[in-house]
Amino acid sequence: MKTSPRIPKQFKAYRAISDGPFAYWVDGIVSSSNLTMADLKPTEKDLELISRLAYQRDEVGDRLAALILKDHRVAKQLDQGLDKGIASLDNPAPELVKFLEHYENIPDWAYLPDLKKFVLCSRSENVSIAKKIAPPFFLDGFAMAAGFFIGANYPGVGHSIVSTGSVARGSIRMNQTMQYVDDMMNVKDFQPFGKAVRSNAKVRLAHAFARTQIVRAGKWDVDYYGEIISEFDNLIFLSGLTYLYTFAGKFGIRKRGKQALKIQLKAMQYLLGAPKELVTMSLEDNMRLFVMVVAHLDDSPHTARQVVRAFQNNTYFRPTDTLGGKVKRELSFLTANLFSRTFWGNGMADEIGLNKTYYGLPLNTIADALSEPPTIAAKLSPYIINAGVQMIGFAQSIARLRKKTKMESDTTPYRGSFNVIAK
Repeated sequence: MKTSPRIPKQFKAYRAISDGPFAYWVDGIVSSSNLTMADLKPTEKDLELISRLAYQRDEVGDRLAALILKDHRVAKQLDQGLDKGIASLDNPAPELVKFLEHYENIPDWAYLPDLKKFVLCSRSENVSIAKKIAPPFFLDGFAMAAGFFIGANYPGVGHSIVSTGSVARGSIRMNQTMQYVDDMMNVKDFQPFGKAVRSNAKVRLAHAFARTQIVRAGKWDVDYYGEIISEFDNLIFLSGLTYLYTFAGKFGIRKRGKQALKIQLKAMQYLLGAPKELVTMSLEDNMRLFVMVVAHLDDSPHTARQVVRAFQNNTYFRPTDTLGGKVKRELSFLTANLFSRTFWGNGMADEIGLNKTYYGLPLNTIADALSEPPTIAAKLSPYIINAGVQMIGFAQSIARLRKKTKMESDTTPYRGSFNVIAK
């Protein structure tokens, strides 16, 4: 007799989508895409895949992490191998060779043929998707909202982030996160030995170290979450990136930009160790799978709130030693807040601790307007005058800050988060 697949309890396969915490977002996706509610009913094949992924770990990464913990010299060999290849190493350990082979011998089914073809057809020296979308502060805000604020609201992902203690070290985490975002932007950097390849390898290894920490802490419910940082958790974290591809047109991305983005998304999946069945899945099918999973997933606001606080209160967020840097920081937080409210709803944004106002502006009202474009003018009109007054005050604050900066030392810390000027 065939047994039922083992499903982690964080995934409620038979709960009505309307009763799920992500229902607002799911409704928005269905209304603006080709997906239907019927598409989001888990099939037997879906459940078998979820069961397999939820109890599957990256054993290659785990073995290398364990080796490095025993012999720190292997870490230097890893850096050299990622930069110059396995052949440059003197008698590398089998665990290191196995890990490096994933990046040195990238199979055709991953993404390389498409990348090579794309690069040959490129007219410019650099093909950066960042320039196709928006200014850097928007991308930072998108990364915070999609990758961390909401990512931490997925039970397994959120618990793994906060249980390692990395959230408490917010500045280090922010530095690493934003460097990773930068490294992913140019599609040409996904070529062998490119910085995107190296960066993904380091993140994959970081996940393995995190698993070791969590095992030592002994605070993980396998029945509820599945394995620690399982392939299922990677699925719901990584596949969310297909959201950007699906709605690329709304972000101003044209045909060439979409081609580059498709390559980047598949490359990130492969380089972070996703199984072949996910990497070779069409982005459309991947998107359906992701939305279906989130539609039936629990939320985890207590972990998301910790992540939001860490990002707001960290002492590092891009260079902030200039006025422009400080303003960009604030714009990034504002973008992340509005993005979360617009796409996941004001209720969820409030629950995870995002500010409801910004310099007197009601972000919930603005988010409602952005989610219903035909009514933007009517909804925002009562706040236009107030916004103008706030912008005047903002300009005056900038002028005062410039004068003050000339008299103060460069070591004066900037403590602003959602307020433009720290008081």
